[in-house]
Amino acid sequence: MAKEANISEIVQTLQEAQQNKELLEALTTSLERYVAGQKEGLGELESLVNQARSGQLKIKKRGGYRGRRKKEAEGEQENA
Repeated sequence: MAKEANISEIVQTLQEAQQNKELLEALTTSLERYVAGQKEGLGELESLVNQARSGQLKIKKRGGYRGRRKKEAEGEQENA
């Protein structure tokens, strides 16, 4: 005769399979987001390379000195 199926073992196996499926879905979703981000970054880099090759790349200059002031100068301005 065939051995009787243990219902609790079957239920446990099904629950584990469901948890693994959920984990797999979460991982694939995370990887899809990562790949999408990488593609976006790659597109931006390709655009920069194409602009550089065509001579259309413009460098934005910040202009002016943006260093830290001396503490003495800051103190004088606060007192004024």
